[in-house]
Amino acid sequence: MQKFILVSFLLLWNQIALGFETKANQAILIDYNTKEIIFEKEAHTQMPPSSMSKMMTAYVAFEALKSGQITLDEEFKTSEKSWRMEGTRMFIPLHSRVKFEDLLRGLIIHSGNDAAVSIAEMIGGSEEEFVSLMNEAAEKLGMNNTHFANATGLPDKDNYSTAYDLAILAERTISDFPQYYPYYSETRFTYNKIQQGNKNGLLYRNIGADGLKTGYTDKAGFGLTGSIKKGNRRLIVVVNGLKSNHDRTNEAESLISYGLANFINITIASKDQVIEAVKVSNGDKKTVEMITTKDAIFTLAKKDLKTLKAKIRYNSPVIAPIKAGDNMGQIIIETNIGTKTYPLVAKSSVSKSNFIGRIGNNLSSFFD
Repeated sequence: MQKFILVSFLLLWNQIALGFETKANQAILIDYNTKEIIFEKEAHTQMPPSSMSKMMTAYVAFEALKSGQITLDEEFKTSEKSWRMEGTRMFIPLHSRVKFEDLLRGLIIHSGNDAAVSIAEMIGGSEEEFVSLMNEAAEKLGMNNTHFANATGLPDKDNYSTAYDLAILAERTISDFPQYYPYYSETRFTYNKIQQGNKNGLLYRNIGADGLKTGYTDKAGFGLTGSIKKGNRRLIVVVNGLKSNHDRTNEAESLISYGLANFINITIASKDQVIEAVKVSNGDKKTVEMITTKDAIFTLAKKDLKTLKAKIRYNSPVIAPIKAGDNMGQIIIETNIGTKTYPLVAKSSVSKSNFIGRIGNNLSSFFD
């Protein structure tokens, strides 16, 4: 599994210059498309993730669904351990049979601790074995400052994460499981004739929110990992250490508004777009087209837009033979806050020409 790495292209002075502050003890705001950090505060400081750790419980469950280990319609008999769980619950009756999809909704919408343990036992055989799967997944995702001690997020000294790591988990949940991510946008779910609402306050505000998860413990305070989508742009926010549900929703929304109002995504080139055709020496073709290997897109403060410069760099002369995909050069993007580069490769192969062809090319070059 490929690791996901956030790239901090934007400098802290941008945050200071724009005068943004947050009451959260830990916070991060990233752009989903560019993976660039727009704002951070103590984002690498370890903290209790509380029920936000249920995002990893859901992530492992989604993996089991995707692999075919389990199906949404399968029913399972729940244990006494899950029935006895304290805290938030979906209120599963003792020893009842529950569809796996209902457990997912109970986990994500109700934040049910009974649902979390039931899912853990169904997939891992026991909560302890399931927690091992959670920690393996965290390691593969590059969540280097995270460790899970249970499937629920209930207080435990060995249950910790960071705002940065939770942002990684949110990003990968959205990108890896688009077929299951919509569960996070559901605002209500009724089970056992009991209707409960989603505790993610962002979902009830008209800002394009569609996930993810809240959390609370006495030690951690109130936290929220959220995501919003506006047009082609998606932002992911994490806040923690706040004093109330109202505060966590307001601080998360303020961060999102800050990002949308002050930053913009710039697309210089799209993946596989032909950037330039360059002359080739001693080849069976006179030119080769250079293309990008990925979208050349980045996030920039609107106030820095006028400093943007783009240029192409490649080694010359270009001499055959050339294979499709060979590294040819770079697009270089410069602003007053930093430089980013994107690779350029050959779109197609160019074989070395025969002797007569090389003479013709040389004569052509002479008369040019």
